[in-house]
Amino acid sequence: MKDGFKSATIIATLNLLSWKKDYRIWSVGTVIMVLIIRYLIGVPLYALPNGKTSTALLLPVLLADAMNSNGLLKVLIFFGGILLFCDAPFLKDNKWFLIHRAGRRGWWKGECLYIAIASFIYMAFIAVCSFLVVLPCLEWNGWGSIWEISSNKLMNYVLYSKVYPKNVISSTNVWNAAFYSYVVSSLTVMLLGYLVYAFNVITGKNWPGILAASCLVLGDPVVIYFYHEQTSWMMLFSPVNWSSIENLKKYSGEGMLTSVYVYAVSLSICAILMMVIKEKTQEMDL
Repeated sequence: MKDGFKSATIIATLNLLSWKKDYRIWSVGTVIMVLIIRYLIGVPLYALPNGKTSTALLLPVLLADAMNSNGLLKVLIFFGGILLFCDAPFLKDNKWFLIHRAGRRGWWKGECLYIAIASFIYMAFIAVCSFLVVLPCLEWNGWGSIWEISSNKLMNYVLYSKVYPKNVISSTNVWNAAFYSYVVSSLTVMLLGYLVYAFNVITGKNWPGILAASCLVLGDPVVIYFYHEQTSWMMLFSPVNWSSIENLKKYSGEGMLTSVYVYAVSLSICAILMMVIKEKTQEMDL
């Protein structure tokens, strides 16, 4: 079983299969689903009686940024991502036997592969939830007519004073925005997962990783609060902000954040954290 790729795949698969009996995972999924329904329910409630439509690709809306984290769904979504991996390293049941069978190399690779796959599954789940909420007023050819009404109506009768990426909706294709939002948000959850794992294996405790990842998430509204022309550089050092497409220079008209930078730096940080995980798992006493 010490074939690196094969053993890593087995470790990752077993971690995913453990979700069936993990009440923490089910709880996270349930809470996130309820929050998304609460956040988007105004869309079909307004659209149906008024003959409006909406795209199902609403991740750019769900991940919209604001300076106040109170009620900001984006922050709660990423906290959900942290909860997925809060028990890293994932040592339970027959894991000790599997580690000895797979070898340390297969183990750490499998754990990292699991975090990557789980991150993309998590954001896909969120995308599906938003799709189901707006299903009665679905539109495939664009953002939908509901997003063309005035900002006042959107804020008061559809989103109930919640934020939305107005500049993005008015200036880009919904598919491009949705693709960026899905990939970058998945990378962000993955980065948070690796951060939790790295801190936990370094310290031998579970709380340092959760604390570090939580600080990174809470830095998002802080950066937005202090954001202006002179402090635009702060955005370059806050990965959670990158998942909001409206923060790109292309749409905000200021700052230095580009999609190339986001992809390159996100992957680089993940790679560095994986190297830390590799080194520290080699040193762990099993």
